[in-house]
Amino acid sequence: MKTRIRILICDDHDLLRDLVRAFLRGEAEVEVVGEATNGKQAVYKALLLHPDVVLMDVNMPELNGIEATRSINLADKTIKVLILTMYPQEELVTRCKEAGASGYIPKDQMDSLLIPAIKALSRGGTFLNSGTRK
Repeated sequence: MKTRIRILICDDHDLLRDLVRAFLRGEAEVEVVGEATNGKQAVYKALLLHPDVVLMDVNMPELNGIEATRSINLADKTIKVLILTMYPQEELVTRCKEAGASGYIPKDQMDSLLIPAIKALSRGGTFLNSGTRK
């Protein structure tokens, strides 16, 4: 049996975490192993739970998602970070990539891009800039 893709959801909005968790519940290949409500907690839980993919919001309290991504990437390069944001500006995509993010999708496109992005990252690939794949 193939192992499931382990996911950590990191967002400071309860509603968004609930929606993502409910959306992923229907995917047999995916398992949500934890959630974080701020950047410091995201780093701690990523290193504790060792998920395959971290779903990371950019704007979070205590430590923003870009810095949290940088900390996770410095500590463990095997954990892939997928940035979820409402701000699809190219400059932000560049900053996320520089911090070590392997993927980036706008929140308003999660329904069509989230599963393909998670699968791409879990196979070691990237999924950047509104669905542009490498």
